[in-house]
Amino acid sequence: MDLSRFRDAARQTRRVVVPPRAVPPARELVYVPVDADGYPLDQVRSWCAESEDDQLASSPLEDARDVSTAYGSCLVVERDYLIDERHGCWSCADLHVEPDDALDVLAGKAITRAQPQRVLYVDLETTGLSGGAGTVPFLVGCAWTDAEGVHLRQFFLPSFSAERALLAAVADLVGEADCLVTFNGRTFDVPVIEVRGAFHRVAVPLCDLPHLDMLPPARQLWRSASVAGDGSCRLMALEEALVGLTREGDVPGWEIPGRYFAFIRHGDARALEAVFHHNRCDLLTLAALTARARFLVRHGLEATASTGERFGLARLYHRAGRLEQAEACYRAAADDSEGKPSIRGAAWRAVALLCRRARRYAEATVAWEQVLALEPEETPSAREAREALAIHHEHRARNLERARAHAEHALAIAASAAQRAGVAHRLARLDKKIARQASSLTGRFWELGET
Repeated sequence: MDLSRFRDAARQTRRVVVPPRAVPPARELVYVPVDADGYPLDQVRSWCAESEDDQLASSPLEDARDVSTAYGSCLVVERDYLIDERHGCWSCADLHVEPDDALDVLAGKAITRAQPQRVLYVDLETTGLSGGAGTVPFLVGCAWTDAEGVHLRQFFLPSFSAERALLAAVADLVGEADCLVTFNGRTFDVPVIEVRGAFHRVAVPLCDLPHLDMLPPARQLWRSASVAGDGSCRLMALEEALVGLTREGDVPGWEIPGRYFAFIRHGDARALEAVFHHNRCDLLTLAALTARARFLVRHGLEATASTGERFGLARLYHRAGRLEQAEACYRAAADDSEGKPSIRGAAWRAVALLCRRARRYAEATVAWEQVLALEPEETPSAREAREALAIHHEHRARNLERARAHAEHALAIAASAAQRAGVAHRLARLDKKIARQASSLTGRFWELGET
């Protein structure tokens, strides 16, 4: 087959270069409020422009200021409280905190530095309470104190398209702080900001600041201070018990995301007034709790007002390695006849462990006996006390009968097969020692009789 004509046709064919199609620039997804017909509301696009619309007047955004960043603009509501203003039973002058080693004790690690610092309180209001990539902070409340009073800045998200600008504005303020204080921020607020910053590729130094999460020390200090008596350490429960403030008409946390979504859909900001007020109260209460906890750490046992505070302060001192102060607070909590038996028993147990570690075995024995007097027999603390007393009387006091009595009680309340086996082994050893001791005494008696 002659293929020359195909070869000639291929040589004569010219390659046609097709120019690439122009790719349109990527469009950022923008969310804006719409009316009932689905059309955007023009009046919410410029929040700082003067408007006589009733939805903007008498709303928390009436005095909002526009903040420009490299990523656009967001809104900030500023509020300053002078030193003579009050939050519950606290004056704003009492909320001022100078960073020192007391904050290190509360945090359980070194978070303060030698030079003067600014402590920044942060609280978020978000579109959900479960966290995750879909949880958006629409209100970031920041507060700090100085000699003039308390200063609040609430950064607000008027539309989802402004989230990058909000994060940048918060980053600018956080850059001036040296220490972060939150309430449950270690597991919620900081991770939310970190995830959203990574999502928008905005560096927020909030995540890198030395951080004091006040929820763990609040649980240790005030778990028993709940007005309802349920041991709740919710911020509002502590606010009522320690700050002396009962909120009336406050918006519940589960309702806050719905109010923001209603604003996004319809542009009516009046329902957000309660949300802004809720956020301000949370920040002021957080500052009050931090000031109270710091005062307790600095002034020690004399500043405590209850058995629970003494025991909680002792645990904070213990964790920080301040063992003398810890033991003094433990003993004060244990000796308080009006305290709960469970707290007093736990305090005596802590005293026993401290004394045993310091090789003050006689004092440890007294403390273990107090644990048995306060704790029910079936509790782990009672089993631990029985075992410790059995060891002490067997190996140190050489009182085998008392050691065997404690071991028998320990066997009766053992909670597992392994514990029963261990106690049974101890009883067998004690029985052999008692038998040898009796045999030795009998031999000496006969020797004395022969002489």
